[in-house]
Amino acid sequence: MARGYEYEPLRTWVDSEPGQQELKLELKRWIDMKSRGYFSGDTHVHFLSAQGSMIEVYVIFQRQFIKGIAAGALSGI
Repeated sequence: MARGYEYEPLRTWVDSEPGQQELKLELKRWIDMKSRGYFSGDTHVHFLSAQGSMIEVYVIFQRQFIKGIAAGALSGI
């Protein structure tokens, strides 16, 4: 179980009884970024279409390919 970057993930085994409807687990907060003036968030996005995700993959591939060519040129290859 996880709750963002400010908490330690929890991995544990639990036993449940027949008919049990609740389970309480507590996560340990390792840092309070809000008290330090930061906002904790997640910047990932979900694509609305398969075409959009393919375009993103293509752009990432192009960038990595260009970086590889540049690295090769700089190393004398």
